[in-house]
Amino acid sequence: MATSSYNQLFKILLLGEASSGKTQLLSTYINDGKTTGADNTTVGGIDFKVKPIELDGKRIKLHLWDTAGLERFRSMTSSFYRGAHGIIMVFDVKDELSFNSIQYWMKEADEHVKNPNIPKIVVGNVTGCYDYERQVQTDKATQFAESEQMSYLEYDLKVKNSVDKVFINMAHSVMEMVNKKPNHPREPNTNVDPNVNLDEAGGKCCN
Repeated sequence: MATSSYNQLFKILLLGEASSGKTQLLSTYINDGKTTGADNTTVGGIDFKVKPIELDGKRIKLHLWDTAGLERFRSMTSSFYRGAHGIIMVFDVKDELSFNSIQYWMKEADEHVKNPNIPKIVVGNVTGCYDYERQVQTDKATQFAESEQMSYLEYDLKVKNSVDKVFINMAHSVMEMVNKKPNHPREPNTNVDPNVNLDEAGGKCCN
């Protein structure tokens, strides 16, 4: 589609440990429920994917950014966070350490994203999890998220609706932020310039 076919662009970040399952979550969403087959686009060591959606009667292009392994080295730069409209923090319910690290990623986001109104959600990966394997219970994760004014969701890669819900909920939260007036002066613009190619614009985030 032509660039002018889209009303707005939302840049969404995925944060979490390498073992959290966030990369598979992103790939499954992009591939409409399939866990393999996604084409990666890497810019400056950052993996990003593009997903067009319709939301509240508007055509939205989601730019979805993953850390592509850099989280192992805690080497994220300000260019990764620049211009972000929403943040999804992912952990594996079978790994309490990945849950505990959410606090680290919250701190990182707060240091690099100056917009205090940016939507954040916490999501737990329950794919293939048996009850006896679970280290982080739903109640515990929900209480933590609510204490930080965030919502909590769980997803299973084998249940497409649960995967879609993560990204649609985030898109709705971004839309609510954008529609609130007056906007905070540090909130990045989401309106699409018809003279700018969106794919090129996404790549420039790491310049």
